Amino acid sequence: MLKFIMRMSLSIYIVSLFSTSVFAQTVATVNGRQISLKEFKEKYKQTESTFNRPTPEVFLEDLVRYEVGVQEAEKRKLRNDPIIKERVRQEMYKLLLENELAKKIKTIQVTEREMRQEYKKNPEI
Repeated sequence: MLKFIMRMSLSIYIVSLFSTSVFAQTVATVNGRQISLKEFKEKYKQTESTFNRPTPEVFLEDLVRYEVGVQEAEKRKLRNDPIIKERVRQEMYKLLLENELAKKIKTIQVTEREMRQEYKKNPEI
């Protein structure tokens, strides 16, 4: 894998990650594809609740590796592979279910009294 990464023409320009300067809009460029500061911050924010959250620097390295891998998959035209197509369909279905379930859960209101009654009925919970 290291040889593969080394073979890729990879140019990375690391800019101050948390700067809000207009000049710091791109944190990395991978074979011409820019990773913006906004994209980086959004994806890094998703790691807030993880147990062993990486440092911003490590996360950026992982993001660059991910982009290199995605570009290689595109180059090999894996998007046309029937297995990949089926997995994409499965993920779309999962996301649909998650979104619909989240909408329904938001509408549920449980009072303190209802919770206590339920716990009395089911103490093993």
